Amino acid sequence: MAKDDVELEIFLYPKKRKKIFPHLCMEYPDCSVIYSRAKKRCYQTKVKINSGRSDTYFVWDKSGNMFELKEIKNN
Repeated sequence: MAKDDVELEIFLYPKKRKKIFPHLCMEYPDCSVIYSRAKKRCYQTKVKINSGRSDTYFVWDKSGNMFELKEIKNN
């Protein structure tokens, strides 16, 4: 679903799944800068190297919420 510049992606599963990753995904320019700042401040971080497209960055806040950061796509 989308409203203005905000889009939410909802995954519906027919039954409970064991391996899920509840998180918020945001597109942002220069994600590597945010990732580096979070890592420097000792937040849990992970980077997924994607061949042929921008890498995906993950940052967890101190409460355990996961944020996925993707580069804004040029249209």
